[in-house]
Amino acid sequence: MRLRFSDCSFDTESRGLLRAGRPVRLSDNAAAILSALLQNSPRPVSNIDLAGCILPRDTSAPDRIPGLLLELRGAIEEKGEPEVFRKTSAPDGYAVVSQPAEERRPIVPGVGYRFRLYWDDREIPLEEGENVIGRDLNVQIRVDEGDVSRRHARVLVDRESATLEDLKSSNGTFCNDRRVSGAVVLTDGDRITVGPVHLIFRERTAS
Repeated sequence: MRLRFSDCSFDTESRGLLRAGRPVRLSDNAAAILSALLQNSPRPVSNIDLAGCILPRDTSAPDRIPGLLLELRGAIEEKGEPEVFRKTSAPDGYAVVSQPAEERRPIVPGVGYRFRLYWDDREIPLEEGENVIGRDLNVQIRVDEGDVSRRHARVLVDRESATLEDLKSSNGTFCNDRRVSGAVVLTDGDRITVGPVHLIFRERTAS
């Protein structure tokens, strides 16, 4: 299972961590601690239980937990941003501040999120299923422009591909300056135009 928290994604099986869609190196012990904290969230996990994840027969292992949390904080938390982990007193241990959610964005192992849209300097990872573009407050990609319909277009994503469809918008959706009619399979570098906004579609593949 892959779990999303803050701007990170963690695979509980491979113990691979992504931050902002890019791989982050962790020691094996720090990855084991992170896995335990995420899978027990929102419940706190005691230092003794965390120590059992790394060295179950070593009585000194609980003393190593604060150092491993420092490693995790350095890998995940940016200065000035809300903290991801909090220390607890009952039990004496740690917990994840925000409840993680199941990650639904396809990834390429060792590379990061497979499908993205770039809007100027903004990077938008695409989830499996429907990614709607429009003015509505509840769409995945909100474009608050008068020429854009409330539900203007959508990008449908599965593990292997992404397609663009217009949703009967007033002013149409364009891919590489051609008006979209039906489903258009997107390829790396395609330019999507909705109203005055240009979005660049990018696909990452294993090197």
